[in-house]
Amino acid sequence: MAYFIALCGDSARSGSLLLRQFVTSLDGPAFQWYSRLEPNSIPDWPTMEREFLLRFYDTQRSVSIAELTQTKQEPRERAADFITRWRNLSIRCSQVLQQHEAVKLCMGNLHSHIAFILHGTKPIRFEDFAFSFVDHLDPRTLPIGSVRGALRLRVDSLNRRHPRRT
Repeated sequence: MAYFIALCGDSARSGSLLLRQFVTSLDGPAFQWYSRLEPNSIPDWPTMEREFLLRFYDTQRSVSIAELTQTKQEPRERAADFITRWRNLSIRCSQVLQQHEAVKLCMGNLHSHIAFILHGTKPIRFEDFAFSFVDHLDPRTLPIGSVRGALRLRVDSLNRRHPRRT
């Protein structure tokens, strides 16, 4: 709701304008719900906001820090994919985490051989974290099955930093 109201700008001051514009922001199940409403069943913006939140708000479950600490990298999951998955989950955390705290928690949930390699690094942001683990990967220190993935990560990282000129 806050995102929709922010997008409306100055027209957000008028409940009747919000009510008319709201349908344009809906898709999927939300639009289906809206299209099935009885005509004139929603007389004003506060009613629409209340009914919509009653119907859809609970679909966004909240995540606890305990759940974040238990979210580990899957056996065949690439570290970059895990970091993205963990970060997306952490956004729904009910408690506010500073980014450096979130990065530290995420680092502790990587595979042990990657966490060992990163021991001593102190990235503060997720962007730094992503690059620090790529920079510290040494194929000689990884289990044999991880060498190919480590080399691919290093090459991808270098390509992003130094794109080819054509």
